[in-house]
Amino acid sequence: MRLILLAVLGSAGMTQLSPTEQSAPDPAPRGLVRTLLRDGEPFRTRITRLPALHIPASSWPERPFSARWTADLNLDIRTRLTFSASGCGKVKVTVKDKVVLQGEALDLARLESKAHRIRKGANAVVIEYEPPKTGDATFRLYWQGRDFVREPIPPKVWSRADAAPAPVERGRAVFAARRCIQCHAPTDPLPTGSMPELAAKGPSLEKIRGRRSLAWVAEWIVNPPLMRPDASMPALFGHQSAEAAMTAGDTSPFDIVAYLFTLGGDPPKDVPASDNGGKIFAQLGCIGCHTRPELPADPTGDRVPLNRVGTKFVNAGALRDFLRNPREHYPWIEMPDFKLTATEASQLAGWLYRAAKPPPSPLVHSGDPRRGRDLVVKLGCTSCHDGLVDNKRPYPSLEHLATVDWNRKCVTDERVKGTPHFSLSAEERAARTALGARGLGVLMQDTAASFALRQIDGLRCTSCHAFDEAPDRWMHLVTETHDLDPPHEPKEGEERISQIRPTLTWMGEKLHSNWTARFIGGEIPTTRPWLKARMPAFPTRAKRLARGLSQMHGFAPTTAPEPSPKTELVKPGEFLLNKDGFGCTACHGIKDTPPYATFEFAAPKFDHVFGRLREEYYVRWMWNPTRVEHRYRMPIYATPAERITLQDEVLDGDADAQFEAMWHYLQSISN
Repeated sequence: MRLILLAVLGSAGMTQLSPTEQSAPDPAPRGLVRTLLRDGEPFRTRITRLPALHIPASSWPERPFSARWTADLNLDIRTRLTFSASGCGKVKVTVKDKVVLQGEALDLARLESKAHRIRKGANAVVIEYEPPKTGDATFRLYWQGRDFVREPIPPKVWSRADAAPAPVERGRAVFAARRCIQCHAPTDPLPTGSMPELAAKGPSLEKIRGRRSLAWVAEWIVNPPLMRPDASMPALFGHQSAEAAMTAGDTSPFDIVAYLFTLGGDPPKDVPASDNGGKIFAQLGCIGCHTRPELPADPTGDRVPLNRVGTKFVNAGALRDFLRNPREHYPWIEMPDFKLTATEASQLAGWLYRAAKPPPSPLVHSGDPRRGRDLVVKLGCTSCHDGLVDNKRPYPSLEHLATVDWNRKCVTDERVKGTPHFSLSAEERAARTALGARGLGVLMQDTAASFALRQIDGLRCTSCHAFDEAPDRWMHLVTETHDLDPPHEPKEGEERISQIRPTLTWMGEKLHSNWTARFIGGEIPTTRPWLKARMPAFPTRAKRLARGLSQMHGFAPTTAPEPSPKTELVKPGEFLLNKDGFGCTACHGIKDTPPYATFEFAAPKFDHVFGRLREEYYVRWMWNPTRVEHRYRMPIYATPAERITLQDEVLDGDADAQFEAMWHYLQSISN
């Protein structure tokens, strides 16, 4: 009873006292402004989630340089805080013109401030960091309060003065997404450190006849945004639809289709309809990224429409093959690979294909494949797509593009036949202009952290995962699929396990990047097999994403070290983790031994912990799990003030020593 009371009081204490858990006025926009400087002059400014940095010694920028973060630190109550850092180099932290942390060291963890009284509300903060002349530039900022142990200062307490995101950074993303560099290639190969997406091409069109329907392809190449509001493919012919092209007597789109269908490919065997496909659609959380197939497209483009999937694929068998291997013809596709079984893919495809309501009377028009062959070169299709004729139309180089008017030709807002029209929003046009003014050299200066943030957005990771203060989209949309997979109350004696999915907020601090890369790449199974949701694979992006998540939190890429448990700590750690200790094995299994009392919440097996988690994260999790992730219900075993647990017969009840012993036991059973 005392243990449960301690957990409740610990959570209640956070609610009443913690400067990060109160319901303060929203200090939007979130984030810090980070500026890199050389000789006191800024040369790169970005918005970051955290005051953290990791730049490998081999990467830009050239030394010497310094970094400066400016933001408001927003507190709900006046409190005393101690500041500290990790990394190497020189640091100075100023809060409301008062220096609270300053020093230089090869190990900044040796620096710690005295307790400073920080006032309620917005406190202007300036963080200055100068890396050493050689070696990696690594920095992380921490705080500690009376009711919580040392931890990274969370993203939710930072706000900045400027409301708009950096337009140049947005312009880089637009430039990469529209694949401008595929036509306007640089004279020399892109240097190491360039945006990885610049190497991405569109899907291969090899053997397209066996995959796509003729009518859909015609509509798509005439006006892609009509089919999908967020399409990156440009419109090419100045028409609103294939029907409008036919009315105008323009056979060009039909000529191209006729050529494409000379490229071969036999349609696969069809698959039957399946009611179970709707249940799979619901359980995979497809509703987070897609509108239902029987509904019209969302005009905002927030979700990818499926209403034309019945006319896009030549038959349901082709859709099944796509679902089994989305990357087969398009390595950079944003569609995740759920590792569907043959049965699952057939059932899902059969349901989607027949549930989709196609537009009436799709057009069919015979074109001239010889004219189409010439057009795919003339219109630049061969710049983005493999599987076509080998010829490529020469375009001005990237260097030349930097010198021209960015309000002409393919970036104009006017539809002109034969000129790509990208249907850019006003925000995208402003970002494109800012990029042109800044210079295209910024395309060759990227970081793994920036890549990760772009991919979290582009891959719609927040459809399934909460991120910082934003809940996942699936949670708000789940009722749209209740008819496909009706929720049910558990029967007597049946366990009802929470389906909460991990948040992305601390993922870069939490996990070793080598494990993360293998997991995102689909190489290792899930550690949460009780979830109906399924983590998909993104093999093309996995390693870069893992590095970026770590870098975002100021960590170098890491692999779990070889286990080296201290023999004298293994037994105490085993006792504490088991039923007679803290009872952790109620929710956590160990190898083939299942948890003994799982109810509502399940947890990963203990033999997977050491190979996944960084020790720093493990320690702060043990001190207050609900502070790190408030949705979980793991108890609190000790308070920072007392630092003593109820297991006072083990290691004198010293919480630090006990948590260390548990870590050594986890090493001894690591898988």
